[in-house]
Amino acid sequence: MFTVEQITHFWTHVDVQSREDCWNWRGLTNNIGHGVTTFDMEGVVGGISFLAHRIAFFLGYSRPSISTGKFVHLCENLACCNPDHLMRARPTCGHDYDYPWSREWRDRCLH
Repeated sequence: MFTVEQITHFWTHVDVQSREDCWNWRGLTNNIGHGVTTFDMEGVVGGISFLAHRIAFFLGYSRPSISTGKFVHLCENLACCNPDHLMRARPTCGHDYDYPWSREWRDRCLH
């Protein structure tokens, strides 16, 4: 899906630390603090924008889809792109995804 050059460029915007630490996004963020990145795609004027943590999860775990579902930042740091800090939330959880989350809600919504 992504070229080697795009993947390399993506990781230059992530402050990669140890597996236990948060890997903060150093690029643009949206209004709530998630990292945002744009990839040039053939035939798409202006490219396609993605939330950075979705790309990190996709690259870290070779998942087939980055565009569906909600994610939980286990560290509660919206700028974090460490794949070990990200999990998919159950689609039926029914939370409005505002922060900060209660730990009770987070535990209930994880797979």
